[in-house]
Amino acid sequence: MRKMILYIATSLDGKIAKKDGSIDWLTIFEFTPELQKNYDDLLSRVDTSIMGYQTYEQIKDFEPFPYPQLQNYIFSKTKTKLSQSKEHVKHHTSVE
Repeated sequence: MRKMILYIATSLDGKIAKKDGSIDWLTIFEFTPELQKNYDDLLSRVDTSIMGYQTYEQIKDFEPFPYPQLQNYIFSKTKTKLSQSKEHVKHHTSVE
């Protein structure tokens, strides 16, 4: 069985994004060299990322794409096709 590591940037009140879906609250924090090292260490130990469609929409246009070295899976309950798909990205739609 594969080991799973959960990494989520959340606020102290448990929120991932604002009500409007933005994650700009994350930019108020200084990304120190120590944080960068810890993040790089985490990424060196994983080969796959799993994210929801809204998260993907937030990061898809970042240059460079943050996880090109990973196999990325995007899950959605409502979208049947990604608006823009990057290499190393697979889309899965959940049907209830």
